[in-house]
Amino acid sequence: MQFVSAAAVASLGAWLLETPHADWTEGALAAVAWNTVMVSLGGMGLYDVMLDRGTVARVTANFLLVPGTAAVLAWLLLSERLSSLAVIGLVTASVGCWLVSARPSKPLPKES
Repeated sequence: MQFVSAAAVASLGAWLLETPHADWTEGALAAVAWNTVMVSLGGMGLYDVMLDRGTVARVTANFLLVPGTAAVLAWLLLSERLSSLAVIGLVTASVGCWLVSARPSKPLPKES
């Protein structure tokens, strides 16, 4: 429902505020296909699987890894500069995700 309502609002905004024009090159079609299949449907599918297998806190903590992972992928694939701040952020987010996902070694005592 979120995607349908977002598409309706975006379409209305484009119809009212824009003059539609697109150059449907191979690159543009590949980008649209990638964003539709992998980013939107694949991402939501992965999110659903993660929710089925884990807790909401563990799944939500993984969102903190997205910016740092994107920076590393841009460095590897697009030769972009990887700043020390991005590396520090990724390490900090990774430690945070690990802390959220780590299971206690022994059960905590129950309070009476």
